[in-house]
Amino acid sequence: MRHTGGALALGLAFGVLAACGGRSVPADTIADPTTQPVTFLVVGNVHAGPTCPVERPDQPCADVPVRGTVEAWRDGLVVKTAATDASGNYSLSLPTGRYELRVDTGAQLPRCEPVIVEGAGQADLVADISCDSGIR
Repeated sequence: MRHTGGALALGLAFGVLAACGGRSVPADTIADPTTQPVTFLVVGNVHAGPTCPVERPDQPCADVPVRGTVEAWRDGLVVKTAATDASGNYSLSLPTGRYELRVDTGAQLPRCEPVIVEGAGQADLVADISCDSGIR
């Protein structure tokens, strides 16, 4: 009869574990909505012009798409990058904040001007980036 108390305690412990499903979730795997970053989407087109040495009203020269990498800079660091497609389009999902978008084409020309974007989880932002082809 002495061991009955120990067996009873052990049975109660197994009963409690069974009632809880026998599993526990580590605290670091539980999502805390206050620590999840809010993101926004930046979409745009990178294009270069002029494409003709002399443009006339009857013979317009359309800009051309630029192939390269759009880099999102913040506090002196590249936060995220996205390659442009054959049409010069790109998209970046970024955490809330202010960013400078720069284009790396791997060449001296075209030369693209940086664009500043700022978002806080709102709708998509459109940030087209114009580049100078160097044609004069």
